Amino acid sequence: MKRFIKYFILFIISFVALILYFSININNKNVHRHIQIDQSSNNEDERVKLMNLVAIGDSLTQGVGDVSNSGGYVPRIKQLFDERLKIDLNVKNYGIAGERSDQITRRILQKESIQKDIQKANMVVITVGGNDLLQSLQKNALIANDNTFHKNMNSALNKYQTSLNELLHAVKHYNSNCRIYLFGVYNPLYVYFANVEKNNRLCG
Repeated sequence: MKRFIKYFILFIISFVALILYFSININNKNVHRHIQIDQSSNNEDERVKLMNLVAIGDSLTQGVGDVSNSGGYVPRIKQLFDERLKIDLNVKNYGIAGERSDQITRRILQKESIQKDIQKANMVVITVGGNDLLQSLQKNALIANDNTFHKNMNSALNKYQTSLNELLHAVKHYNSNCRIYLFGVYNPLYVYFANVEKNNRLCG
């Protein structure tokens, strides 16, 4: 168990760092090209009144687990724009529970409706990674040999890196000017292994 926890924590740290790297990298490249929102302007005609957001990803985007039954974070973003910023935010939600990064990419490349909405989007919000991680755990959690386990988990991380890169490029292919916001699970151990208290103390 100690060996598993050791390598799994290393995997989690690398996993989170990877998400942060891509998120910052993509946003920095587009910081000078995104639509500026100037709500301090006295001229009503100069204020942004309408924006488009596409949300795509896994169960977090779909809204699974929202105890308030409000549909997750996507409706809350719209409420924030509508009520506080006085901007009419047109939202398209393409979240599907259980999908990995490669499956999300495949949907983008195959669904014309998603492509058209991305083309019109000012912002694209993506939740991804939890199901990639879960699949890797299911395949490798019971491996007894340390070297084999370490090798397989490193391979899974590299595979996810490639898959995540393909996902971001798919979005940018249809809209090179939109801002991309990328999110993952803060503590996937708690989400998938809530009863394993020791693991959650280490990664909480």
